[in-house]
Amino acid sequence: EKARVILVEGGPRLLAAFDVSLSDRAKEQLEELGVEVRVGRSVVAIDEQGVSLREPGERTESMAERIESGTVLWGAGVRGTRLAETLGVDIDKQGRVVVENDCSIPGFDHAFAIGDMAHFEDGGNVLPGLSPVAMQQGRYVARIIQKGTPKETRVPFRYVDKGIMATIGRSRAIAQTGKMHLSGTLAWFAWLFIHVLF
Repeated sequence: EKARVILVEGGPRLLAAFDVSLSDRAKEQLEELGVEVRVGRSVVAIDEQGVSLREPGERTESMAERIESGTVLWGAGVRGTRLAETLGVDIDKQGRVVVENDCSIPGFDHAFAIGDMAHFEDGGNVLPGLSPVAMQQGRYVARIIQKGTPKETRVPFRYVDKGIMATIGRSRAIAQTGKMHLSGTLAWFAWLFIHVLF
């Protein structure tokens, strides 16, 4: 009851992988729990006394907002391991290896990158760094390796989106699968059930 919790998101909204309506609902649920949500702010400094934030367009440190804090939890998103930078292949801004439609590295038919390390484009969109993507790519590449499938006969990888979920707190969550969107208690029960199932 005495804690002050501030969630800072550099992007324009929380949980950008979700539909805008669910992203907004997640923000509302967090605020119902007493969390202060700040979007569109970048963290420019962290030290023993707290955090400094900057809004887009601010240039100097003196313009930064200061939040005094004894505890800072940092979840800066997913970035590919620095190993990718040593391979001498094309990588994107997040440090992911740009792969072909069979998850192979261009110029290396028997070397693959999957999951968080792979920049895989599907229909013009880059697949997100989520475990379902990595699991499906892992099974796909394992079959290629087990069968010794030559490059020219490989069927391109296709991601099957079964939906995404995020828990916010007790009886609070959001879930999206196809056109079905859930939030609140129903989404939380769905999240619990699926985690127990897997």
